[in-house]
Amino acid sequence: MDYQTAYFRLFNAVTDCIRLLQQAQQESEELACAEAAPPLSLVPEPPESKK
Repeated sequence: MDYQTAYFRLFNAVTDCIRLLQQAQQESEELACAEAAPPLSLVPEPPESKK
């Protein structure tokens, strides 16, 4: 078995996967940033319970 060739193949495949995941993350972040922010509203505090 040619270990050097096997190692380079594995290294290249792992590198390609990392690059693909980074690209997907960046595209997802860009989509999230492009959307309008949801409206914010204050929620009243619940009444304190008596002990």
